[in-house]
Amino acid sequence: MEINGRKYERITSIATFEHIIDLPDVVAKAATLLHEKRGHLRVAIPNEGTLLWKLGTKFTGFEFRKKYGLDYQVLMQYEHINSAREIEQVLKYFFRNVRRSVFGLSKTLRFTGFMIVRR
Repeated sequence: MEINGRKYERITSIATFEHIIDLPDVVAKAATLLHEKRGHLRVAIPNEGTLLWKLGTKFTGFEFRKKYGLDYQVLMQYEHINSAREIEQVLKYFFRNVRRSVFGLSKTLRFTGFMIVRR
């Protein structure tokens, strides 16, 4: 599908794919909008479960409980419906070239992940 007859060289998503209910549909649509040779999708996602993520959410959770009297982890269970692994699997289904990098010291000591995918 084209929008106004255009194909795009880059589509960028920052901290959204973990929230999308129909992620395969959204990724499929993005794939149709990308230029066949030069197009790429850039996706930044949080990496739940890693050490830095756990530390960050502990601090956020403390402030959240203090302000609202609610458990932040319960909120996160409903807010983040796609894990980093699931997002990567969907991207690999629609794109053959998936390159992953991290923001942090290593794969296990990362706060966010970043993927660039091409057709």
